[in-house]
Amino acid sequence: MQANPPLRQAAAWLNIAAKLGGMAFSFLLYVALARLMTPEGFADVAVLIAWVSLAAALASLSFPLALVRFVPENLAAGRADLARGAVQFSIALTLLVALAFAALASVGVLAGLVELPRDMTRGAMVAACLIVPTVLLLDLSGVLTGLKRAVASELIVNVMRPALMLGGLAVLWAAHRTPLSTGWVMSLYLGSGVFVAACCVVYCLTALPTELTRTKAAYAVRDWVRIAGGFMSAALAVALYERIDLVVMGFIAPASEVAVYAVAARFGQTLVVAANGASAVMAPHLVEGLPDLRAGRGEKVQRLVGDTARTVLKLSLLALVAFAVLAPWLLKLFGPHYESAYVPLMLLVSGQTVCALFGPAAGIAALAGRPRIAVVAMLAGSAVNASLNLALVPRLGASGAAVATAAGMIVTSAIAWAWTRRRFDLDTSVFRAAPPPER
Repeated sequence: MQANPPLRQAAAWLNIAAKLGGMAFSFLLYVALARLMTPEGFADVAVLIAWVSLAAALASLSFPLALVRFVPENLAAGRADLARGAVQFSIALTLLVALAFAALASVGVLAGLVELPRDMTRGAMVAACLIVPTVLLLDLSGVLTGLKRAVASELIVNVMRPALMLGGLAVLWAAHRTPLSTGWVMSLYLGSGVFVAACCVVYCLTALPTELTRTKAAYAVRDWVRIAGGFMSAALAVALYERIDLVVMGFIAPASEVAVYAVAARFGQTLVVAANGASAVMAPHLVEGLPDLRAGRGEKVQRLVGDTARTVLKLSLLALVAFAVLAPWLLKLFGPHYESAYVPLMLLVSGQTVCALFGPAAGIAALAGRPRIAVVAMLAGSAVNASLNLALVPRLGASGAAVATAAGMIVTSAIAWAWTRRRFDLDTSVFRAAPPPER
């Protein structure tokens, strides 16, 4: 907890700015995809990317999140050897698992074990290959965040990649001048993912502290697996929580409604990414303050959490107003088919604003060694989301999916906040402005 609070806040806002820059490129990418593909093709890409995200979360075994803890914790304790060993072991293990997942998925598609709508075989095969660079990028982002290089990680992963995609789409459109197929678009995702992963590896090697690069790696595999195992259920719950809407819609909704909801969800992700930017900056400082929190000296942690929660709420309110005013115009950029995404978008952003009142409780619980809190909260929210999707989507389409997702988010945030407050005597909400009194 050595960082000066104003400097920490400046870092949080800088990371948020980097994330928003990435979202701006992603927004332009979605506009381009919507314009250059049919609604059915656009929906197929959105669903395939959702499945890749779920597979990557499973294949990563939660080590990217665990690295956020392993790296700063061991460096602070003077154990650079263990920090190096943790990085090497995590990347090697997760890449092996990712390769196995990619091979299994490819075999399933080629053997016809996976039933695919329309002509998605090529796109599904490429999506399977995309699992490997996605897992590597997750690992490297965890390393850079643990080294307090979250801003650089955002610029490489979330700004460079959509920018490369936009350039590739421009080349394809100039060459074909016809609606792009799912296979071509997924191939662009794969190519950009491989290139960005290579760039991230190079930067990560230059960003490693001298004491970490010069020491011989030491390994505490049993401890790492035990801790990562605790994180794993949380990481999988997060992946399911973030993708359950599109996965369920992919089974029960027409492709045209999936496409509309995918656009609304992409806008809504702007707020989620910004909130994660603030939390990413908070994470290593929170890890450093865990001994004080466990010893009952939670004043500094309470201030850190309160500052982060209020930053996220300000962003949420700003986003709510901005989308209410600008979204009708922005949606027109996607084409006439997507103007109906306005209502689902406002429902999603309103739900996220309510969630911001409760603060980043789920993430704090996971980093503090109580991932069960985050897991139970997210699984409860996912169950609510899936159930309401099944009930509302057939009648309300994309708007029903937005109501279901907003309800699931609020349930998750409320459960995590109440449980974290009881377990750690730590109020993550925006209403706790001052640290708890000393006992």
